[in-house]
Amino acid sequence: MIIYSDIKETLLCLNKKFNHVNSRSTRIANLELCLYSKIVLLEYSGWLEQSFDKILQEYIDKQTPTSAYRILANKEMIKPIYGFQFERDFCPLFLGVLGVKNYEQLMTPFEATGEADVLRSRLNALIVYRNTLAHSCFHKNASLTSVLHSATLPTPSSIYQDFFITLLPIMKKISTKVIKMKP
Repeated sequence: MIIYSDIKETLLCLNKKFNHVNSRSTRIANLELCLYSKIVLLEYSGWLEQSFDKILQEYIDKQTPTSAYRILANKEMIKPIYGFQFERDFCPLFLGVLGVKNYEQLMTPFEATGEADVLRSRLNALIVYRNTLAHSCFHKNASLTSVLHSATLPTPSSIYQDFFITLLPIMKKISTKVIKMKP
């Protein structure tokens, strides 16, 4: 089961702080806006990775009778994946733990409804934002948009709306389906 109340509260709190700072127009305010955007993105990204890991860990715990194999599955399949890009991280992680048959059963309904495309596009967009923010820094005369070399800086509200609100129902469905799966 996905626990989302804490991340929701964190995202909304940081959005409130961002909006408060956004009412000022100083260089320090621009720095704070950039930092709030980075914090929100990092917090959400971390929660997302942990949620995927937790879904699969619950599956492993339910399906694997001995602790030695649980530890092996966690060490060899879940822990080596550090990311959430759809093709590079999500698919191999879920395929490796669930197996081809279960992964196909999981994803086929999402493909039919278009939710797989939403998941794919949101995860791939999130990694672009994350990498851009991770490889940028605030400069002395920077404005909010110039920090990222004229790229658009994702605001906390856009992260909340475009990613958290959009992906949460899909993640809940994935969690429910995975927990009900048989080996």
